[in-house]
Amino acid sequence: MDATGSVVRQCYSDKRLLYYDVSCRGHRAGEQNIPVAAFVSNAHSLSVIVNFFQRLVEAENSLFGLKNLCHPCIFKVDFSMAVIIIAINMSFNCMKLDEYIQFCWGLLNGELTLQTIEKHFVTVIRVCV
Repeated sequence: MDATGSVVRQCYSDKRLLYYDVSCRGHRAGEQNIPVAAFVSNAHSLSVIVNFFQRLVEAENSLFGLKNLCHPCIFKVDFSMAVIIIAINMSFNCMKLDEYIQFCWGLLNGELTLQTIEKHFVTVIRVCV
């Protein structure tokens, strides 16, 4: 997931327009990313981004059915907009940020068993700094 302001030219609004993009990695090494969904917005709030993710899941459900929903394993984001990280946690992990951090800490310290991890599938957020 990425948000950039350099794709859309500033027009009639005083608010900054950002282009949000979700894409998947190509199947083989060296292949280009595959675009999944995108939107342009001048509202950069948590509710707008969570709504985008919810609509993405609803569209996937309508195309492939509820039994075939694909839960993303990894989201790679930069740290420019922490709200994206929070939105991913709320939308796919159903966790608050502090709960996710505690989950990761338990994983790193070996406090979580393999059964716990399999029972509560969690999307990993990789932050590129």
